[in-house]
Amino acid sequence: LLSYRYMTVAVALAILIFSLGMVIGGRVGYTFLPSDDAESVAVNISLPPGAGMSHTSRVTEVVEQVSGSQDEIKSMLSLVGLSTSMESGAGMGYATNISQMFLELEPAETRVLNAQAVLTNIREDLDGKVPGVDRLTTMEMTGGPIMEDITIRINGDDLDRMMMLAEDIKADLRRFEGVSEIGDDLDDGLRELHIELKPSAAPLGFSVSDVASQVRGMVYGIDAHVYSDEREDIDVRVRSSGGGDDDLASIEQMWLIGQGGTAVPLLEVADISDGSGYTAIKRVNRTRSMSVTAETADNLSPELVVASLPLNDWREKYPDLEIGLKGRQESQRDAFQSLPIGLITSILLIYLILAWLFSSYGLPLTVMSAIPFGLIGVIWGHLILGYDLTFLSIIGFVALTGIVVNDSLILVDFYRAELRKGLSVRDALVAAGGMRLRPILLTTITTVLGLTPLMLEQSFQAKFLVPMAIAIAFGLIAATALILLMLPCLILILDDIRQVSYFLWFGKTQDAGGERHDHHTDSMPEARLS
Repeated sequence: LLSYRYMTVAVALAILIFSLGMVIGGRVGYTFLPSDDAESVAVNISLPPGAGMSHTSRVTEVVEQVSGSQDEIKSMLSLVGLSTSMESGAGMGYATNISQMFLELEPAETRVLNAQAVLTNIREDLDGKVPGVDRLTTMEMTGGPIMEDITIRINGDDLDRMMMLAEDIKADLRRFEGVSEIGDDLDDGLRELHIELKPSAAPLGFSVSDVASQVRGMVYGIDAHVYSDEREDIDVRVRSSGGGDDDLASIEQMWLIGQGGTAVPLLEVADISDGSGYTAIKRVNRTRSMSVTAETADNLSPELVVASLPLNDWREKYPDLEIGLKGRQESQRDAFQSLPIGLITSILLIYLILAWLFSSYGLPLTVMSAIPFGLIGVIWGHLILGYDLTFLSIIGFVALTGIVVNDSLILVDFYRAELRKGLSVRDALVAAGGMRLRPILLTTITTVLGLTPLMLEQSFQAKFLVPMAIAIAFGLIAATALILLMLPCLILILDDIRQVSYFLWFGKTQDAGGERHDHHTDSMPEARLS
């Protein structure tokens, strides 16, 4: 290979480019934080606003029956009328139209289906059995940050435009096979009666507060008295017979009592119209906000879906609205903002140490050249074992940068020792490659064998660490092969560059001994004796 050193380096670069192309082209998938399995899942049920507690309870019972038919379900807990948010810093929501279920699965080691497959079966069995449900979402409780696979936030001032954009986003998400539970967090408003006073109300002595209090008294009632019984305060509320909350016609036909005690029909002093109110108003940085969320199937990467979404087209069509990726995508962006800083810092520190150790500026670069070629092993290791690249895989590659340099040091240090004995660069490299073959292989083999139990681990608790172990082990294997075969070629190419630079500067070729004669001090006493 030393005789064809330029071809050797070119082939290694071609393999690296081909491997990177497999990731860019999607042959090797990438997932920020995979969710291989979970032992607890949550099911969130949302009915149209205004649905009563009894109706919500009946729907929840249907979901319980379907969930209980799954063999993988160990136990379940249902909460009707409230929902606990799994995101950090969020509290509990209370409403008559929501409920939440927590399903505990059998241990991951003893069941056939993973959590995603169990949830898929539940959704398929529920198809058509719970009509009128606004949204039914599921999420795995993995112990890490719990968030939807895809979250797109819309900020703006025009609510109608925001809803139009949300529909466009949901339509684009539906084009992907495997994307489900597509929805938004903007609930339909509750039905309301809007009562607006006529100009004739003031002469009759009616104000807004008078009308509001009397309508409230009919619909809700008036607290007339409070008495204590068994150490508890009990409210006595007086309301109109027949009520008004269940009979809207009674509100339109009600009479108001004026200041003089005269009774006046409500319709004579006020106009009544249908309308809708807000169940909630969400703002971010004092701007109206809504989110579109979706979940992806087990074999579909959310990052791949997000990368295929026409974000620029949405921004051009709705320039007055702000569109951003939040949740899982925002966490990924924050994680990658600090990672390059740590990687560059570690590489600079390694270079400074090697430059001080070798007293050279060029030789440390050849030693560190094996670092990027470790990506070949990282990518092919994930492909062979059937894993997607994850954020922990990248963390493993960062850790690999320091491990790879160890093997390079073993070879280069012995090579420099051979140079001091008077050997040529080529002969020194051949000698170093032969003498250091066993130490380098032993260093790699012991490291890989130490990581093998973790790579083969199938337990639920340790499975998320497997990609990092794959990155270190297979990256080290590939880097070791390249250190033994390509690093000597790089050192010889560096010597070629030195020879050419010397010729261009001094106009003559460098002495065959060159720098090596400076270290030839061991033969001086023998020369004097002769």
